[in-house]
Amino acid sequence: DLERIEEQKVKDIKNILKTFKKFKIPLTPLNTTVGPTAIKYEFLPENQKDIKTFVSLRFYIFTDLKQHYVTDPFPWMYVSKSKEYGEVITVETSNWVRKSTMLKDCLPELDKKKYDYPVILGKDFNNEILIKELKELDNILIVGWGMSGSSSFILSLLFTLLTKYSKEEFKLVIVSQMDLKHHNLSFLPHLFYDKVAIDSKEAIEALKKCVDELERREGSKVYGPPLLIVVEEFSGLFLNYKEFRKLVYILLERGNRVGIHLIFSTANRFANTITPKFKKHFSTRIVFATSNEQSIRVLEYEGGEYLDNRMDMLYKDMNSGKLTRLQGPHIFDDDISLLEKLAKNPPEKIDILKLRDEDYYTKELTPQRDPLIEEAQEIVRVNKKCTPSLLQRKLKIGYNRAARLVEELKKDDETKGEDPLYEDAKKIVVEERKASASFLQRRLNIGYNQASRLIQQLEENGIVSPQIGVKPREVLINEIKKEK
Repeated sequence: DLERIEEQKVKDIKNILKTFKKFKIPLTPLNTTVGPTAIKYEFLPENQKDIKTFVSLRFYIFTDLKQHYVTDPFPWMYVSKSKEYGEVITVETSNWVRKSTMLKDCLPELDKKKYDYPVILGKDFNNEILIKELKELDNILIVGWGMSGSSSFILSLLFTLLTKYSKEEFKLVIVSQMDLKHHNLSFLPHLFYDKVAIDSKEAIEALKKCVDELERREGSKVYGPPLLIVVEEFSGLFLNYKEFRKLVYILLERGNRVGIHLIFSTANRFANTITPKFKKHFSTRIVFATSNEQSIRVLEYEGGEYLDNRMDMLYKDMNSGKLTRLQGPHIFDDDISLLEKLAKNPPEKIDILKLRDEDYYTKELTPQRDPLIEEAQEIVRVNKKCTPSLLQRKLKIGYNRAARLVEELKKDDETKGEDPLYEDAKKIVVEERKASASFLQRRLNIGYNQASRLIQQLEENGIVSPQIGVKPREVLINEIKKEK
């Protein structure tokens, strides 16, 4: 692993220096930090004018640099401040040797300091575990595309609290129309509402009960244990049900004074979901892999498109304004069945580190191939595109399963070395005398990342020229030779 990391460092620095040199921005490498999912490089420009040049040409520099990275996520470039050197140019690239942050590795940190209702956020670039108290985080807003890690993060948060505190010490309400409902958490004795609310009627009933508890606590001034309300994929309920929206605002505005905290998560990318009036009540905001537009809307900072899909996230404390890139703790599905056993016979004190054998937490995840993979390959070959919506419609399956099939197909293409649409792309480029990822994206009706990989393969095979600055690529052959 160390050899691969060193190899990546050399290659990354070479590509970055070469790219910036094309735009007449000479850089001097400063610091390199290896994190769980990414590597951060800091470069010192010759003068401050180069910083302004970088800011103005950032899009073109990014377009040139990402040709060296044909798989997601692409490098993330920005200007940061160094105590010693002032403003520096920082580039973050995806780590070749990704190490999952296991929940068990983080739990011993809870014994080093006394915490009241701790929340393990994850590991930072220095591989230090960041832990905050629930009352310090207050209300938490989480956004991220499906399968980016938001549900796993919420489960790991709940697992830590539920196994540390009894039903008298901690209360919980869960509203879920997505992943959490599939885990059937209604067995938990900590539930303040008698089950996991999975539709609008149950969600409104659960929040009404929470508002009654809020008013009781305000009247008696006896707050009792913390009450945590988790609402997964809130956007549909929030936009379509006025009563639900009214109850949410009551809890957001008055809940934190009496020990009631809310966690809201969504994959919805529309602006009318997360309004300024709504998000101002969340002092903690977390972004998993999502669009830069959504990232700016939530964090007031871009970065969502440069995150890995494996628990990679940006955490921002709105009180301090500090933004931190973390990898959230990973939890296995078997941990949920473990909670069910504990719910039936809850011990007074739980030594969470002894709940499982060492092998359980250190074993590698080896997901089985989907039995529909061959049918999916045939559909992609016939339709000449590979999207979750296409597979969902043709195979009559759920969107999440279709997205996983797309990921498997992409991995197969990378292993084989040549995209199944390579010959079609080659023919289009030679006939039209144009070569760019956006052009192939339109003509083949495919995603931008797949189009970028096709352009890279065409360049490697001598069909098109390398990208030089902002100049268009040249098509190097005049016609396709037919095989005898």
